[in-house]
Amino acid sequence: MTTTARRIFLLALPILLSFGLIACRTPSPDNLTRHEFVHPEMGMPVRIVLYAADPAHARLAAKTAFDRMRALNLILSDYEDESEINELRRSSGSGHWRPVSKELWTVLRHADRLSKATDGAFDITAGPVIQLWKRARRQRALPAPDRLAEAQSRVGHFYIDYRSSDRAVVLWRKGMRPDLGGIAKGFVMDEAMHVLKQHRIRSALINAGGDMVMSAPPPGERGWSIELPRLDSTNRTESAFIELRNAAFATSGDRYQFVTINGTRYSHIVDPRTGVGLTDHSLVYVVAKDGITADGLATACSVLKTEAALKLAGGEGGELMVQRRPGTEIKTFKSAGFNRFIAVSRQVSTKESNRPSTRH
Repeated sequence: MTTTARRIFLLALPILLSFGLIACRTPSPDNLTRHEFVHPEMGMPVRIVLYAADPAHARLAAKTAFDRMRALNLILSDYEDESEINELRRSSGSGHWRPVSKELWTVLRHADRLSKATDGAFDITAGPVIQLWKRARRQRALPAPDRLAEAQSRVGHFYIDYRSSDRAVVLWRKGMRPDLGGIAKGFVMDEAMHVLKQHRIRSALINAGGDMVMSAPPPGERGWSIELPRLDSTNRTESAFIELRNAAFATSGDRYQFVTINGTRYSHIVDPRTGVGLTDHSLVYVVAKDGITADGLATACSVLKTEAALKLAGGEGGELMVQRRPGTEIKTFKSAGFNRFIAVSRQVSTKESNRPSTRH
């Protein structure tokens, strides 16, 4: 650089720095206002609450986040006939390795790791038996033993192999039906939150059917205050809340989704290892670093026995509370760190209502 050029650069440097500070400046918390948007995504109303200084900026950020969720649903949902996961399903038994998108690969690999960690208590290949139990709830009749056995023969995470070199997947058994309902929603919310952060939204919460992902808390608050659903809806005790920031929260249970057949209560949650709906009335609450972890843990911990569930959650960096009612008495179990999220009794303006998610 010549002497003249260096002199011009040094003279201009304060202006450039000033421009950079102006361009990257984050709005003052005093200027931020609350904005709420609700839109049907993934077969449910999804709510985005965010804080922004400008309403137009808030609308654009929310719209872009919803657009991202919609695009991911066309990849991950087995309800969309032309989705990528259904295209993969149709290749089952062919022996052909099928390249998949980065998004589907991420969810599948996370699910595979969780399946191995739980010895199959979490398993995305449980789709065939899940379909039978959906029919059982509608017809209020147990699946026929021969049909259940046939469906169970197509279940097993060990029937899927992965090839990292070209991000390809193969489903070895014919008629396999991957179901990402117990993990994909968390990933979709993570991706939507990433979009909001790209739009410089620092304080936001996404609520999809009771599962939530949140970033920094609302201005002036310690965290997002979330009301915990209760296992017993007839219990009139005072509501309990947790306060979270930069975290994810998921619940799973049979409070709303179950069927009673011949005096036995069967949950909509199926144990992939047996192919049978769970028969213990339970509700689990998970706090984790991100949505995909919380979502997967909530599903897995519903199936696992309490001690194994607590161990799994701790190994994944999450915190867990489990409520079970084997008879007339509700029993509560918590991981060592769950209590730190319990909010003190106070009037809050940012509380988020919750209910257990519908997990197919």
